[in-house]
Amino acid sequence: RLLSLIVRGWLQQHPPHFTIGLPMSELNEIDDCVKALLAAPTYAFDLETTGLDKFNDTIIGAAFTVKEKKTYRSWYFKPTTGVSVKELFRPFEPVFLDHQKLSIFHNAKFDLSMLITHGIKHFNRISDTMVMAWIIDENRSGTGRLKLKGKGSLTHELFGVELATYAQSALSGSLFGKEEAQYGMADTEFTYKAHE
Repeated sequence: RLLSLIVRGWLQQHPPHFTIGLPMSELNEIDDCVKALLAAPTYAFDLETTGLDKFNDTIIGAAFTVKEKKTYRSWYFKPTTGVSVKELFRPFEPVFLDHQKLSIFHNAKFDLSMLITHGIKHFNRISDTMVMAWIIDENRSGTGRLKLKGKGSLTHELFGVELATYAQSALSGSLFGKEEAQYGMADTEFTYKAHE
């Protein structure tokens, strides 16, 4: 309850400068997401960016997934023009600063380098499904089997699900929208599942 009041108070003083994708459509959803992340010992996290250059490209979205009992819950949000990444993630600082939590990434090196470049320097303990897959089978490297998406990917191999790559998706060459939220949330849900 106290955390809810703190987050709500901060958001009232600093109105959100980001739009919320599915299912985060209201302020209550941000509060709900932060509460769920704080309650969960583990969560998956993924960034969507304009490219792969941490100095010249920018973060355009972030997805979170937690597991509650046997159900996965995912959220996606993105900044609007003129908002720093640090401002975007401010409501999530209590989550990032809890070093008892485990954050699951697929290719943590990329996401963390983007976050650090944009001023987010504190983070939870890290697990990386890409590194785990390589440790289990070092011959995956260079075969596409370390990737999360596409034919022959880790998700395809483990779950029989072929997630569309960016180039294969409806997002390729366009501005992101509703499809972006679904794309980002699929990343975090399958990253969480791969970790299990």
